[in-house]
Formats: sequence, structure tokens, C-alpha cells
Amino acid sequence: MKANLSDVAKEAGVSAITVSRALRHPDKVSKKTLDKIMSVVDRLGYIPDPAARALAVGKTNV
Repeated sequence: MKANLSDVAKEAGVSAITVSRALRHPDKVSKKTLDKIMSVVDRLGYIPDPAARALAVGKTNV
């Protein structure tokens, strides 16, 4: 089963918004939080899904 953003957030003990922010704008989260999130991302093998992102923002850039 593929890990999703919520899985990473739950494992890291932070919100899904914080995980999203850490992945898109790492300079906007603390070093400690970023390290914890990236550790979970590596362990779970999380890969962002471009189709889910397009659905969330309402554009595909095609």
C-alpha cells in the first residue's frame, strides 16, 4: 500500500498541512520538525502524487 500525506503526518506527529509545507517550503518549518518529517518520508517511501496535487489545486497545467 502506498503511503499518503496523512500517513506521514500521523507517523511524524504533525498536521498534514505541516507535512505539505515542509515538502514544498522547507525553509518555513523548524529544522527539528523538517528532520522528523523527512525521516518518516524516507521510512514510509512517500512519493507525492501529481494527480492528487492537480485535483487539489484545480489545474493540471496541460
